[in-house]
Amino acid sequence: GNVSGEWKLANSPYKILGEITIPNNETLTIEPGVNIIFLGHYKLNVQGSLLAVGTQEDSIKFTADNIETGWHGIRFNQTPSTNDTSKLIYCTFMYGKANTGAYSGFDRCGGAIFIKGFSKVLISNSLFQSNMNEGNIAAATGGAAIYIANADKPTITDNTFLNNVGTTDCAILSWYTNVIITKNIFSNNSGPHGPIFCAYNSATISDNIISHNITTRAGGGIF
Repeated sequence: GNVSGEWKLANSPYKILGEITIPNNETLTIEPGVNIIFLGHYKLNVQGSLLAVGTQEDSIKFTADNIETGWHGIRFNQTPSTNDTSKLIYCTFMYGKANTGAYSGFDRCGGAIFIKGFSKVLISNSLFQSNMNEGNIAAATGGAAIYIANADKPTITDNTFLNNVGTTDCAILSWYTNVIITKNIFSNNSGPHGPIFCAYNSATISDNIISHNITTRAGGGIF
């Protein structure tokens, strides 16, 4: 159902029992140190605003109760532009899995975060570890950790991407965006193409450390 308001540390962990949505014009604020545990392969849909702002000492953790099943990520799908910027800062994203649904749809895009048709997202100082997508290269699925399409300058900065696995890229897939990817670390990710895959982009990629990734087709670092 719908969620908004505040998720407080005193009530942590929050155990998610089904697909949830932040409605248009509403905000969900998550306090530092909160753990969010998905008890099945469920989505957190954002049609309003999400403020998950942790601290270096107390990050906010999104994970799955069953690491084989995983959870279905945070999804900004045509979020109305009238909403304020969503901020994911000092968060940990683990075991997000975009591995169900039609191969021609978007359910197989964005293991931890899916962004389509919405630009006001800041992702910083966060850890993306052991996320995955399973799709079909011909169907333009992808985004082992993050998938972005048709957005203007979403910002991904000061994050670490470890051990993510994809069937198109192995960390970030960006289509038709001016994405900013800066000061991140990409290591030990694997897939057919590099941890950064950009198509039809005017991307800014700067000051990243890209090392020890494995790709089977092309672009060991950037494709």
